[in-house]
Amino acid sequence: MDRKIKAYSLIELLFVIAILFILASFAYREMLVYIARERLKGATEEILGELNWIKTKSTVSSISYGLCIDTSENKVIIFQDENKNNKYDTTIDPVVRTLQVLQRYPGISVNASSSLLCPRAAVFNRFSYLANGIPGKVILSNNFGETKEITISQLGRIRLK
Repeated sequence: MDRKIKAYSLIELLFVIAILFILASFAYREMLVYIARERLKGATEEILGELNWIKTKSTVSSISYGLCIDTSENKVIIFQDENKNNKYDTTIDPVVRTLQVLQRYPGISVNASSSLLCPRAAVFNRFSYLANGIPGKVILSNNFGETKEITISQLGRIRLK
C-alpha cells in the first residue's frame, strides 16, 4: 500500500514565520508612532483646555489667572495672580492646578517662548486679554520629532498650529 501524507515542509513553515516577523516589525513601529502621536494630541488638548479655562475664569471673576511653563520639571502651572504683577510668585500666588506632562504623557516634552517660562506667565485679565500684552508660544514634541504649537496672541486669542 502506497500512502501519501500531505503536509508542509519545514522550510515552508520557516518562510511563513519569517514573513510574519517582518510584518510584525512594521506593525510594531507604526504602533509606537501612533501611541506617541496620540499622547502628543492628548497633551496638546489638555493644555488648550487649561488655557481656555483660565481665560474664562479670569473673565467671569475679579481674580486674574495665569499659566506658566516650568521646563526643568516638564510641567505646566496654573495659578491665581494674587498680587496682580502678571508673574508667578511661588510664595504669594496660589497654585490652582499643576499638569505633570512627562508623568501623564510619557515621551512628551514641553517648551515655551520666554514670555511663558516661569516666573513669567500668560495671565488673562477680565477682558480676556493677556494682562502683560506679550504673546507667547507653547511647543509640545514627542520622541519621533512631531510637534504641536499653541500660540497666544496679545488679544488673548489661543490657536493651535
